[in-house]
Amino acid sequence: MFFYKKLMIIEIIVAVIVFINWGIQERKYQNIVSNYNDPIIGFAKVVSSKSEKKNTNQYLIKYQNDKYLLYVDKKVSLEYGDIIAFEGYFKSASSSKNFKLFDYSDYLKQQKIYGVLDTNKIVKIAEEKDIFYYIERFKLHLKQNLYEVFEKEQAGFLAGLLLGDKESVSSETKDDFQDSSLSHILAISGMHVVYVSFGMKFLLDLFIARQRLKNFLMMFLLIFFAFFTGGSPSCLRACLMCSMVYLSKVVYRKNDFYVSFIFSLNILLLINCYYIKSIGLWLSYFVTFGIVYFQNKQKSNIISESIKTSLASNVMIFPIIWNCYNRISLTFFISNMLVSFLIGPTIVLGYIHLFLGQFSNWFAILEKGLLSFIFYWAKSFGSLKLSRILVPSISVYYWMIYYIFIIGAFYLYHHQEMWIKRKKQMISFGFVFLVVGIFILFPKERDLEIHFLDVGQGDCTLIITPQRRTILIDGGNNEDYDNGKNIVAPYLLKNGFKTVDYLIVSHR
Repeated sequence: MFFYKKLMIIEIIVAVIVFINWGIQERKYQNIVSNYNDPIIGFAKVVSSKSEKKNTNQYLIKYQNDKYLLYVDKKVSLEYGDIIAFEGYFKSASSSKNFKLFDYSDYLKQQKIYGVLDTNKIVKIAEEKDIFYYIERFKLHLKQNLYEVFEKEQAGFLAGLLLGDKESVSSETKDDFQDSSLSHILAISGMHVVYVSFGMKFLLDLFIARQRLKNFLMMFLLIFFAFFTGGSPSCLRACLMCSMVYLSKVVYRKNDFYVSFIFSLNILLLINCYYIKSIGLWLSYFVTFGIVYFQNKQKSNIISESIKTSLASNVMIFPIIWNCYNRISLTFFISNMLVSFLIGPTIVLGYIHLFLGQFSNWFAILEKGLLSFIFYWAKSFGSLKLSRILVPSISVYYWMIYYIFIIGAFYLYHHQEMWIKRKKQMISFGFVFLVVGIFILFPKERDLEIHFLDVGQGDCTLIITPQRRTILIDGGNNEDYDNGKNIVAPYLLKNGFKTVDYLIVSHR
């Protein structure tokens, strides 16, 4: 009991620190534009490799210890470590112009990027070769090993799968995996860390005999792997929790999953308070919790365990997928079950190719076969209507009831003696919970709502009547951008509507 009291105190302290840091960071972001209203002549360091966009090249630069995005003409070529002199303006990233839709500003905050440098005058004046320069060069060398063995599409997929470089994954591949509900495969998470840690441990066992030293090295290598692959929340979570397993061996203590679970979340929020808005973070933690909480201690065969793991994961992230992506897949379970047996060997062979390059050609046939099958599977399931069922967002209270019911039912199933001893109290609690839920969710009288959507060129208006009828006036027009698919439809779904009752077109 004393331990849990200390844990609660630590959690309160962490929450206060995160809250204070959030306020400090918000003020810093808000002051960016006001601090840089006038043209600036300064120096910055390029801290990323080139990312090719449609009409420009994108780089990440560091100016006065803060990171910014830089877009330049495709004729301008920069490399990691270049020191540039520039003249231009800093501006903050645009927030979501439409309520509840994607917020680019929040996305950049999760990567600690403070804004965008708008400039037409850039001159390279020097280069700085620090430890991060050589790490980046090594990473580029590994990517080149993949492109020497595989075709462009497969090499790009492996670069995303193994190195966290999603920029290398083609847009067509991303769409196929998203439509088939397999896009999570590209996020480096616990599955990758398991295979990487096994590989690291195997190599350390060959050269080092001292167990304590190996445990320290494993912790260091896991954290290095997390940052080497981009430091995504899901990867950091997995590496931190895995590191705590080795730390428990160093201090001769038994590792507690729930302590590691909470500790890793605290570390992530202390690193970047904006991770709290990361969908990847919530998916990673809910999947991990579901796998452990619903775990059956009775041993069974690998197929049964795989089915249980996939089922537990889907149950826990179902509300997140529903409300964040406004789509559900009735084929998700089948597609993931089939791919789960292939992705492990794909990762293992991929890391072999990553480090050996052309010397691993005799493995390439098998790896190409696995990739071809995974691509075919993603495209096939992505083309099915049952894989892309659109659903409108619903109240968070429904999902609270969902989680309370799922977790509570499973707990009582494995603690039936509690149900027998406290049957009356349980029934009373359930009755009160039901009454409160009905009161909260009972339909209430609503006012007329008028929503104005930013669709670029054009006036788009959504009217919602008190009877919850929807009237859409115009939808905007853009030959290079589908406003209906990317703005109007998502806006309707995010606000709880799947259909438009009346459509009014003012002009053609």
